[in-house]
Amino acid sequence: MSKKKNTPNTKISKIPSKSQSLTSEIVHYKPKLDKPFWIKSLILLVFVFGIYHSAIKYGYVLDDLIAIEENSFTKKGFSGIIDHLTSESMTGYFGEQKNLLPGNRYRPLSLVSFSLEYGFAGKLNPSVSHFINILLYGLTCILIFLTFRFIFFTSFVKEKIGNSQVELLAFLIAIIFTVHPLHVEAVANIKGRDEIMCLLFSILSLYYFYKHGLAKNNKDLIIGSVVFFLALLSKENAITFFLVIPLTLIFFLQKNQTKVWIYLTLTTVIYLGWRFAVSGVPSMSMQATDLMNNPFLEMRADQKLATIIYTLGYYIKLFILPHPLTHDYYPYAIGKMNFSDWQVILSIVLYASIAYFGFQLWKKRNLAGYAIIYYLITLSIVSNIVINLGTFMNDRFVFMPSLGFCIVLAMGVLWLADLLKSKKPLLISGLIAGAIILPYSVKSYLRVPAWKNDLSLNRAAFPASNNSARANTFMGTALYKSAEAEKDSKQKLKLLMEAYPYVKKAISITPKYQSGNLMFAGIVAEIYQLNRNLNDFLADLQIVCVNRPDIQAVNKGNGQLNSFLTDYLDYLNGTVPNNPEFVTFYENTLDLIANQRDKSVWPWGIRIGELGLAISPNNPKIIASMNKLNSLLGKNTGLTPTSN
Repeated sequence: MSKKKNTPNTKISKIPSKSQSLTSEIVHYKPKLDKPFWIKSLILLVFVFGIYHSAIKYGYVLDDLIAIEENSFTKKGFSGIIDHLTSESMTGYFGEQKNLLPGNRYRPLSLVSFSLEYGFAGKLNPSVSHFINILLYGLTCILIFLTFRFIFFTSFVKEKIGNSQVELLAFLIAIIFTVHPLHVEAVANIKGRDEIMCLLFSILSLYYFYKHGLAKNNKDLIIGSVVFFLALLSKENAITFFLVIPLTLIFFLQKNQTKVWIYLTLTTVIYLGWRFAVSGVPSMSMQATDLMNNPFLEMRADQKLATIIYTLGYYIKLFILPHPLTHDYYPYAIGKMNFSDWQVILSIVLYASIAYFGFQLWKKRNLAGYAIIYYLITLSIVSNIVINLGTFMNDRFVFMPSLGFCIVLAMGVLWLADLLKSKKPLLISGLIAGAIILPYSVKSYLRVPAWKNDLSLNRAAFPASNNSARANTFMGTALYKSAEAEKDSKQKLKLLMEAYPYVKKAISITPKYQSGNLMFAGIVAEIYQLNRNLNDFLADLQIVCVNRPDIQAVNKGNGQLNSFLTDYLDYLNGTVPNNPEFVTFYENTLDLIANQRDKSVWPWGIRIGELGLAISPNNPKIIASMNKLNSLLGKNTGLTPTSN
């Protein structure tokens, strides 16, 4: 086979040895923004807007509430920019720094962009926000093409496979990335802009640092450092490029870039100093006590590690076959795994093999080795091994690592085309690539409408999130809100009955889930108002009384324990006086509370017992349960309740 540079040859596993230097032509190469580049860039934009254009007319969903809709800093417009830069990222929503998750959250740059939008428009405008997300994603895809085109043209890749194949390989990486369905969440959810901006600035910093590696221009070092700082302000994931950037230069240029290490270190130190000054030094040992912020809360240490390993393997599956997709992997969409589960064993074997072959291929300067090392480095921070992310996994978590997969897949296209020994290699490569790009594009296009509104998003979470308490609660909540807006009583009841099994399943998955219990109580109360079926209503209400009688607890300063539930029971007492079914409800509920081990509900049992005695004075069963509860609480006050 000819070794001329312009001769297509996709065998890029064998490359020049370390002693072979780059030619003068390559060292002095400057990226050409020529007609072929612009045509391919336009193609990428066509795919981006073709897939995502429908999102422009959508509203806010999910975490958009926190970042935009109800973020007081965002809605200050221009004057909120300083607040975003000088506050932990949840402060604008909660009104104070909550530290709900280990490591805090400091991602001000996307929030600043939302404030800018509000400042220019003078109001919330989700259409503008969606358009900007799509445009930024398109620019990211083009930048990936430009950067890898530049790197390949100035490294052993060009010397091995020739100009035409270099152009094709870089374009295949970019277009596979463009259409991959795992990216829909980051683009179609406005809040996902932090992911897009993080990767955009990270790749741009890589471009400038690599450019310095060729030309030794200190201006490129300064620009690269500034852009890297912007990437860090976009999202913490950019910290992985502290390793990715110098390793890229070492891999492709075979030079240890001392200045690059120095500038990256200085930039990182400045960022960390700024971050710690704003949001404090994070406590990595912090243990969130809310299951929805700590999905591993009810697991043993070995189960936690096994579950993490399983999710890492599941990511590989979703990279190759992205179905079914969901935005919700909260407990227990992913079940508690053990090291005896075959999926965990398979994942261990898979990652051990990936790490081994990645290292071996890296030593041989095989591009697949670079892709694997890039993937493992960028995956580390979103793996739940380094820090608890608050959920088992998420599509958006692998937005940055997925680039490694796209490189390997693009290489696979060229390898397979070369294996077929066709006289028309470009045509064969196009057909093979099309077999990947077309189904991915269709899947992404069909996935985008899920993000239209809360109801469509929560519907789309099933069946993948069947066992997520949060997904079931959110689905019930979305239907409940639709019922609230419905004037026709029959249609209202229909929507409430549709919501009922979702929230009931939520509290069967995690009985102590406050949001689930609150929504369940609200839905059964509304159903009762419409169908007046007291037996079913009391049976359901009893579940909430036993699980979480403290939901939305309030202190009225009257020495009594009050909550949404106890206030509601007090109201019901006046609507069903002397009803034997209601008396039975109190008797059975008190008995269940007195016989469970959860000490937190015992004081509330006393309060519920008081309400029972209000309609059935001197009831022996209620009195017996209250005396038992008082004894459990170490009280000898008989029927006299004591508040906390």
